Amino acid sequence: MSANFEDKKVQLNYDNLAGEKNRKQTIANISKEATDETILSFARLLSTIAPEDEPLHDLIVIESYRHSL
Repeated sequence: MSANFEDKKVQLNYDNLAGEKNRKQTIANISKEATDETILSFARLLSTIAPEDEPLHDLIVIESYRHSL
């Protein structure tokens, strides 16, 4: 059984200090070779331009693999 890489995504989760629903942003087509460190650096960069009332709270890295049976 082999596992073939399908894709990698990053979901950024923003708090909403105005009391509304928190916001999520998904960035697709992340390189398979992207390391946790480079993804975190990218997220930190995005947090510097996020609105003050929606600070970046956390992120989720989603990797998909296809398994052939």
